[in-house]
Amino acid sequence: MSRRMSVLCLLGVLNGVVGVTVTAKESEINSATLAPNNQVIPSRHVSMQTRIFVPNTPPYDKANWAETVMGQIIAPLVEKSPDLKWYWFSRYAQPLKNGDNGDTDITKITKEFLLEDQESGMKLHRSLRFRFCIPAKKLADFEAQAGKLIKDQGCMITDWRDWDLSADLGGDRSIGENITPARRAERGLRTVRFYHATCDLTLHCLVGPDQNGYFRFENNMNEQVPMRSSFETPHHVFCNITDVPMCVLLTGDDKQINVGTFVAPPRESLRNLGQVRVRF
Repeated sequence: MSRRMSVLCLLGVLNGVVGVTVTAKESEINSATLAPNNQVIPSRHVSMQTRIFVPNTPPYDKANWAETVMGQIIAPLVEKSPDLKWYWFSRYAQPLKNGDNGDTDITKITKEFLLEDQESGMKLHRSLRFRFCIPAKKLADFEAQAGKLIKDQGCMITDWRDWDLSADLGGDRSIGENITPARRAERGLRTVRFYHATCDLTLHCLVGPDQNGYFRFENNMNEQVPMRSSFETPHHVFCNITDVPMCVLLTGDDKQINVGTFVAPPRESLRNLGQVRVRF
């Protein structure tokens, strides 16, 4: 039995469907929803992805380049697309690697979209991964609208691709212990709703554009927000609810101490000074 057929049959069993028609694209399977009783309901939506690359020119030449992409492209796109079921995005600044083709054709990224890292001298590309769910019949119009907006704002994509929600957000990084195909599907849907809510809040906190076309996040001057970010409170509440383990890694020598995390480690050339558990 093919993977597509097995997933469709699984969804049919979950919903008490006797006859299952195996015709949907895998991206349609991955855009299923949860009913109030937590059963997975397949729908005629498609889950898609692309990667928006930015040039090293204004208004993308500063630290807030990602916020500017959100304000110039993502916000107007989702505001004008009421058919979107959900969307989410994430930012990246990564070395140029020809093997990085999971959601783009990296060989098509031209030199205008590369930035030299001052510390390592490596060529980097900066991008926002954008994933979304939309009715299949609306996809072509949405891609055309989005493609024009991205190009008009000086950015680029290489293509649009199916995105496997269950394999990604229901994968091993997102679920443990009681692992079944049904729970993978349920976990993926819960996670994408969380990511969508986070991105929706992120867009709501944007300020701009300024006279030069740059966007930034709002400054919060409340005395309980020491870093002046409105995200500090939801971040604290998330950590409070989940008690997620968090720590910092330390490396150093007689002259300096570097701080990092497992995701963004400190300089390995210095002596390992251990790790410290922190609470937010």
